[in-house]
Amino acid sequence: MEEEKRMTYQEAMDYIEEVKREERNKKELSHSNIESLCEKLGHPQRELSFIYIMGENGKSSVLAFVSEVLKAAGYRIGGYRSPAVFDQRDKIRMNGRPISKKEFCGQITRLRALGQELAWEGKSYPTFHELEMAMAFQHFKEQGCQIVVWEIDFDEWEAMAGLTPNIWMNVLTSTSLEQRERMKDFKIPFTESPFIKSDTFKVSGVRRNLERQIFSYQEYKNLTIPLLGAYQIENGVLALQVIKQLKEMGFSISEKAVYKGFAEVSLPGRFQILAKKPYFIVDGAKDAEGVQKLAETIQFYFTGKKVIYIMGMLQDVENCPLKIYSLAEQILTIPTRGENGLSSYELACIMRDYHESVTAVDSMEEAVELACLLADKETVIVAFGSLSGMGSLIQFVEKVSENEERNNIGKDSHGKKRDNYKI
Repeated sequence: MEEEKRMTYQEAMDYIEEVKREERNKKELSHSNIESLCEKLGHPQRELSFIYIMGENGKSSVLAFVSEVLKAAGYRIGGYRSPAVFDQRDKIRMNGRPISKKEFCGQITRLRALGQELAWEGKSYPTFHELEMAMAFQHFKEQGCQIVVWEIDFDEWEAMAGLTPNIWMNVLTSTSLEQRERMKDFKIPFTESPFIKSDTFKVSGVRRNLERQIFSYQEYKNLTIPLLGAYQIENGVLALQVIKQLKEMGFSISEKAVYKGFAEVSLPGRFQILAKKPYFIVDGAKDAEGVQKLAETIQFYFTGKKVIYIMGMLQDVENCPLKIYSLAEQILTIPTRGENGLSSYELACIMRDYHESVTAVDSMEEAVELACLLADKETVIVAFGSLSGMGSLIQFVEKVSENEERNNIGKDSHGKKRDNYKI
């Protein structure tokens, strides 16, 4: 077959949207489909070694901690995490850097042709998720990746275990009681590789402020992490268990690499402070456990402060703990993309059963503007919910903050700070 001309980035994104539109409720990973696609590529996944991370909350954080430590130790690390925050390329990372646009377009061009071949052979056309996974396998192989740290869903266990023979470790993060009950019926395919679970670990010397957290665990004294919230210490400790197991397997990971990796970890959208006057925070809490941890973090750092929420949630929002709503003075609801997303009006109708001051807003940008108009210098604005639209929100708030500093917005004609600022 004659090699196709590489698509432009816009053409690649248009193709992705076209594939998504054609999927028609096909959500579960098809073992035969992804196997056929990988066969066309020469089975790149068989030349890779994997650490799988699964669970309901904390997967991306544990992945980030482990990846940064291994990178600091000198290994070439592939990372596959979900969802994308800023760009579709976010999900596929090599040593912390997203796949480049050039590489992304080249891979998509090739995979489109292979998908057409499968269709001509009478097989199902791959879903975007399957195309994306195949892209990650191929990219990591081409980049000489030594180990891949990969987020998977519970429902993908069997397919992924059959697809990737070199599984070095499996990690289970925070999981609800309901999910644990469901797991009793699952056949766990990972019988030969270590399985590390989130558990209660004893830490000491915990110090927390709005810049960093410091804690000690076993031989590691005064570890510093820039991620905020007590739950990030829990995620860090789970990552240390992974590192310990890797060292026992023969990996050369110095204490210095652990300290460096933890200090340099970065994860957008996890209690991330975007601005300070007033405080503007974004967080990807979207389920009962995540929202509970968010509430605890808000209480710890901002007790007694006026709090405004910007919320974009999925359909199971009614399962969230009531504690989160009692902390807010005002709730602004915004629409959430996706099949299970709620419109701002639908979410507002639900929220009015829990809070007396709820306003439905048509867009994220309008919600940011309104929240800032309602805020004074002591206010804390917290935007939380599905991460699918979080990248746009982060970029918008950062742009607003830059413009305010540049134009001196927030001061009156005499140079005095206003309590409110407009955008």
